[in-house]
Amino acid sequence: MKSSARKPYVITGALFIYSIVMAVINRDTLTQYHDYTRYFGTLALQLVVLVLLFIFLRRREALRRRREEEEARLAEKNKKD
Repeated sequence: MKSSARKPYVITGALFIYSIVMAVINRDTLTQYHDYTRYFGTLALQLVVLVLLFIFLRRREALRRRREEEEARLAEKNKKD
């Protein structure tokens, strides 16, 4: 597996860990103010954004890989001509 193929996993994984750390740090919002909607709503929104980011990055890597394969194929075809 190439390093660029792991990029979506690394980026979204790091952001997910950051989200977990921030949720633990800000749990006072839940324990002191009993603001469940805001706390869990923010967590849910962060997860949705992370999933969308992961899908976007995977699609971008796939398009990049296809473009590189097409350029290599065209270069090989031009070399033969």
